[in-house]
Amino acid sequence: MRVAYCFIRQLLLLVFEVPIVFWFMAKFKANALKPDHPWITGKRISAVAQGDAIWRHNIAFRSPSKYPESMDIEIVEKTGQFLAKMVSRSISVEEIPHGPQRRMPHAVNYLHGAVHYNGVFLIFDDFLDLIGHLSNDQFRAEVLKLGRKEQREVTFLLRVRDYDPLEFAYCVGAVRAYLPWFSNGNGPTKKPVLWGNMAPFPAINLINGSWIADMKLLLKGNVRDIVRPALGTTQYFSGAQYAPQQTRFSLVDKLLAWYMYTDVRARGFRGQLFFTNRSKIEPQRRAQFDQQGGYWRWVACHKVPFPLAFSDIRFGWLALKRAFKSSSS
Repeated sequence: MRVAYCFIRQLLLLVFEVPIVFWFMAKFKANALKPDHPWITGKRISAVAQGDAIWRHNIAFRSPSKYPESMDIEIVEKTGQFLAKMVSRSISVEEIPHGPQRRMPHAVNYLHGAVHYNGVFLIFDDFLDLIGHLSNDQFRAEVLKLGRKEQREVTFLLRVRDYDPLEFAYCVGAVRAYLPWFSNGNGPTKKPVLWGNMAPFPAINLINGSWIADMKLLLKGNVRDIVRPALGTTQYFSGAQYAPQQTRFSLVDKLLAWYMYTDVRARGFRGQLFFTNRSKIEPQRRAQFDQQGGYWRWVACHKVPFPLAFSDIRFGWLALKRAFKSSSS
C-alpha cells in the first residue's frame, strides 16, 4: 500500500509540476539575476556570515561514517558550486544560445538556485547506507517532516564516486518506493542513471515542489526574498540511532528501476532530457542514434534489465495456481 501510494502521488506531482515548468519556460528570459546574486555565488548575505558559502550550513544529516566531516563539506560544496554554475549559464552580457553551451532553458537553470541554495542535504556512505536509513520509519518521518515544515527541496548525497550504475538505479527505485516525492539520480558516470544527469558526486534530488514559490517570486522580480537563511542547527534527526529495516534491494526496487528505464528508452533520442530538445543540443549524436537502429536500440542512460527471468515468472504462476486450488478445496 505504501509503494502504491508513493507511485500514484509521484505521478500526480508530475502532472501538476510539468505544466508549471513549461509555463515558467515561456516566461523567463536571460539575466533575471545579477552575477553577484547568492544563487550564483553561493555566498551567505547575513552580517555574521561574512560572505562564506551557505552549503555546509544546510547539511541536515550526516550518517555515522569512518570518513571525516571535512569530506562531507567538500562533497556538499562541490555539489553546490556545480548547481550554482548551472544558474550562471542564464546570466551573461550576451545571451548564450540554447545549445551545447547552455543545455537547459533559462527557467530550468534558475530553479536549480532554489535547489542548491535554499535546499537541504543529507549525506550517506553508499546506497545501502541510504536505503537502510530510509527503511527506518522514524528516519523516514523526519525526512518528510523536514521537507514539509521547512518548505525546502531535499537532496541525498553519497560519499563514494566509484559505484555500479545498476545499483544506483535500484537505489532510486527504492527511494521512490519509500517517499512520495519525485526523485532523480545524478552522478559522475559517463552515461546518466535513469532520469538523472551529470553531477560531481552521486546525488538523489527529491523534488517536492518547494521550488515553485521561489520561482514565482523571481518572476515578479523579487530577488531578495528568494534568498533563504541557512538551516543551521535544527531539531531534526536529533541524535537518534536508526536501525535499518532493509539491508538489500528488493524486487519492488528493481521493478521500479526497470519501469523508469523503459520509460526513458521509449522516448527515443530525447531520452531522459524532459525539458530539452536533444537534437538541438547534441546534433552530432543524432547520426549515432539513427545508425544504431533508433527508438528501441539506442538509449541515453545505463541499461536496467528486467529483474525476473522466465523461470521465475513461471514458478510464481504455478505457485499462484496451487494456492488458488488449495483455497478452493
